Amino acid sequence: MNLVFVPIDFESDALGEVLRRAGFDWKASTFCSWLGVTMYLTDAATDETLATLRGLPPGSEVVLSFNLPSEAVPVADVERVRALIAAMAATDEP
Repeated sequence: MNLVFVPIDFESDALGEVLRRAGFDWKASTFCSWLGVTMYLTDAATDETLATLRGLPPGSEVVLSFNLPSEAVPVADVERVRALIAAMAATDEP
């Protein structure tokens, strides 16, 4: 098993190209951790990255976290989400 951290600016770099330069083996099953990232990206950068990840070989896995768009938050959770956003803003977290 190999573990490789590959730094990338998802807004300006193409994931496929960055992985190619890092020596990524597109034939080997892969596990990608994409936690705590998507909420800081534009929709275009997220879509482009997901399109690349769809090209991983069978048996590969991706774990990611994301925020629901405000219109998709269940009514019962709206106040809790607003409180979380306010708490994050108080710590200068975007």
